[in-house]
Amino acid sequence: MQLTAFLPFVAFLTATEAAISCNGAGSPSWDDRNDAKYHIGRACRGYDGKKGALQGVFPANGIKGFCYQKTNIRYGIQIQNLNTRQSFNLDDNHCAEGLQAIVNACQRGGSQTIAGWEYQ
Repeated sequence: MQLTAFLPFVAFLTATEAAISCNGAGSPSWDDRNDAKYHIGRACRGYDGKKGALQGVFPANGIKGFCYQKTNIRYGIQIQNLNTRQSFNLDDNHCAEGLQAIVNACQRGGSQTIAGWEYQ
């Protein structure tokens, strides 16, 4: 039973690492990657008993996002439910892992699509 729960997680991580498209030179670079991952974690998992900006049900084709500012750069982060017919609740950990993988892989941000979700 533990193996069954583990296999989808491994498949998610493999897909996360394979399909990332990084932004080009016109986009700002991460001022502090750890700070970006910190804000992503709060938006995906909530904080201090509050709901994060990326938590909850995404309507069909719905987008949720948030912005934060570090020094003189404003960062915009979003996720879209690509299903045009059905609402879904994205798992908090999948939310954070999908976005943090982009931060790790791309100096200037990027995007990836995993299982019907677009992370940017």
